Amino acid sequence: YQGSLTAAVDWRQAFGGTSVPAFFLQDTGSIWTTDLTVIEWDPWLSTFYWEQWFTKNRFVARVGTQAAVQIFDFFRFKDGRSSFSNSEFWFPIASTPLPGPGLGASFELWPKKDSPLYVVGTVNDLNFEVGKSFAWDEAFRRGEFFYGLEVGYNWGTFPTNFDHLHAQIFYADEASTLPAGLPSKSGAGFKIRGSKQWDRVVGFASYTNNNAQGGPFGITLLENAATAGVAYLRPLDIRGEISIGANWGQPFSSFAGAAPVFQGLKDQYGIETYWKLLLTPDVWITPGIQLVFDPALNPDVSTLAIGTVKLHFFL
Repeated sequence: YQGSLTAAVDWRQAFGGTSVPAFFLQDTGSIWTTDLTVIEWDPWLSTFYWEQWFTKNRFVARVGTQAAVQIFDFFRFKDGRSSFSNSEFWFPIASTPLPGPGLGASFELWPKKDSPLYVVGTVNDLNFEVGKSFAWDEAFRRGEFFYGLEVGYNWGTFPTNFDHLHAQIFYADEASTLPAGLPSKSGAGFKIRGSKQWDRVVGFASYTNNNAQGGPFGITLLENAATAGVAYLRPLDIRGEISIGANWGQPFSSFAGAAPVFQGLKDQYGIETYWKLLLTPDVWITPGIQLVFDPALNPDVSTLAIGTVKLHFFL
């Protein structure tokens, strides 16, 4: 019955007057964010939860300030700090109404001992407030939540050589705190995601169907979405991977009560490739590039190219 308290102080700031990548959606018109990890906020406790084991290696639960993406929607190349930047690969808020850090509860269950079958469930405050470490009363006052349930299975030798498949269902209430003009409608959806490994090569794909509009950020605009790609592990025997992925998003045909800019949106496509490599025992470096075709919120542009270089340093 081991328990533990996990807390993290998070501070993110751009240098000088440079653009903030998380807001590139406004600059580019892309319907998905091109780098959600690099955002601006003052220091706050973005993570503060109690984790409790009830049955060793079988059932664990958390309660407190958390982000659903920490436990929900497993993906092998999910770390936006050193792998894919395109949010549809690792934090798919354009196609799934996932909230940011806020009051929530989650669990992970392995129904059968020593079996790779698992079940994950999460409930999170939909109207999280950035910078407010303990705005838990707001969650109960509004009563607007995101609910998710995932069932998954791993084959092979985890975590080095394995195949994975999971299916999930989710539901989000209508968010009452969004500015006027942004889409906001409660709804549900489902997603299937999987990967297959052949020695150093890993293929992966996903499909999402969603009918919740807006979500907590106001940018859950896709009714259908898909991703697919391939990664090559330890190129030149250097830890990390070279990966390339493509994705597609189909917006809703209309958004009730939303501003005219959200009406009649066209399908959007994207490609991203990167090389994540261990430069020193404590430093990851990840150069990469994204291409966005037919950005749905920028009809005057046919193609966007966004280069990235990420440096992840461990103290």
